[in-house]
Amino acid sequence: MPQNLGMAQGRISINTSGVKQAADDVKSQSEKMNKSLSGIGVGIGLAAVTGIGSMALELAKAAANAEVTRAAFNNLTADAGQNAEDFLGKLRNVSRGMIADNDLVLASNRAMLLGVSQSGEELAALLEVASARATAMGITSTQAFNDIVTGIGRMSPLILDNLGIVVGGEKAFDNYAKSIGRTADSLTDTEKKQFLINKTIKDSQQIVADAAKSFGSAAEDFQRFNAELENSKMQLGAFLLAAGATDSLATFSKSIADSKEQLKEFGIFLDVTGQKYKRFYADASTIPGAGAVVAYF
Repeated sequence: MPQNLGMAQGRISINTSGVKQAADDVKSQSEKMNKSLSGIGVGIGLAAVTGIGSMALELAKAAANAEVTRAAFNNLTADAGQNAEDFLGKLRNVSRGMIADNDLVLASNRAMLLGVSQSGEELAALLEVASARATAMGITSTQAFNDIVTGIGRMSPLILDNLGIVVGGEKAFDNYAKSIGRTADSLTDTEKKQFLINKTIKDSQQIVADAAKSFGSAAEDFQRFNAELENSKMQLGAFLLAAGATDSLATFSKSIADSKEQLKEFGIFLDVTGQKYKRFYADASTIPGAGAVVAYF
């Protein structure tokens, strides 16, 4: 019996050394995880100290996106041989402050990319139509301008028709082609879009004149307020970006990434430890007289 117990202790001793090593590994991993988790606390503390709340971060994020959009606008206008500030200035004047700068930039980018127009004067004329029809349709100038740009860019009479711009579908292209001694099939997309631009502006002259008489309505005042509010948000967001509002995000994000990795490693080590304990008890249970040793553990 003593001999069997000695053998059991010997075999169990070998296994317990593996268990001890696993336990030491778990302790090491726990320390790493705690250190990583504390990094999150540091990130949160830094965010609190610098006064960057969720709203400020959203403003900074919006401003960062606007910077990318504006950079694309600058490139597109330069490619078209236009000055970006002059281009945007024409649109601002025509919008009468009812469309935020970022929305004007987005619509202009879409117009240039869809091949609608690369001319500030032409887009300004379309914007004037959009504002007039927005008043008549009870929608915002932003929505109407986007719809006109999309309708012409996609050569979609249906989208334009929703704004009361009756183009006449494919028949309109046939009639236009005949008027210049061509066939509709021979018209390029650029020519079709130019036809839609000209028709939209020409057919909207009266409604534009009527809308000019309603300048200063309460509905327009609300649109100006909203546009100015959006512009102010972008300015504040740009200030936050310049002040390093996203610096704490980098620290915080790195801490989260590190913690996720440490948690993963910790889980693996727990699984390995569990397997070693299972083998330890399995070996011990097969050895006569090892019950006292197993009970001890």
